[in-house]
Amino acid sequence: ISRSVGSKCHLYHPICKGKSEAIKTMSRLFIKSIFALCLAWMMADISLAQIAGQYIAKGNKEQKDGYYQSAIFYYKKALKMDTHLLEANYETAQAYRKQRNYKRALSFYEATVANDGRDLFPEARFYSGLMQQQMGKYKEAKRNFESFLSIYRARDDMYRWARDQIISCDWALEHKNDTSEYEIIRPDSGINTIHAEMSPYLYDSNTMYLSTMRYEDDEVKKNKPVF
Repeated sequence: ISRSVGSKCHLYHPICKGKSEAIKTMSRLFIKSIFALCLAWMMADISLAQIAGQYIAKGNKEQKDGYYQSAIFYYKKALKMDTHLLEANYETAQAYRKQRNYKRALSFYEATVANDGRDLFPEARFYSGLMQQQMGKYKEAKRNFESFLSIYRARDDMYRWARDQIISCDWALEHKNDTSEYEIIRPDSGINTIHAEMSPYLYDSNTMYLSTMRYEDDEVKKNKPVF
């Protein structure tokens, strides 16, 4: 038995009721499908985050043990999965800095600052300034030190160090055009390699002592700096 009012069909009509149930079933299936897709997406993100975290943990261990190039290898594995990872960017910069590769260190410190909207790694601003200072970019370095001081809350050695570096930058800018009374002679590449030698001492006219970070052989391949 069916009833109708004008052209309207009531839901208790068998045909209309069947259509309504079919629509409800399709709606439930659609919602379940969307939920399953969202869940799969979330699980994939969680899995990727866990793998990236494992790479960072391995990198941290290598860096702690002094194997900086190996640490960089693992950090970059994590960054291939997500270029915005703050810790991976910051620790890559730290490893390059410890290799005295200031240019590459600066690029990763700057990436950390660019992605750090909540200032979780304020030290990245300080070290950006320090790298620029090492590269002779004193104006840029000063700006980074000042930016660091504006957000850094602790009043520790790093805070005082940043204030001292601002003074150093001012001095360097003031004296950058000074002339030297000494002639600088660069030794050949057999003695003077990139970021490796330090603390020279002229013993006599024919003998110089110096410290070096170079290896006597290639036994430790993974710690070999790459520039």
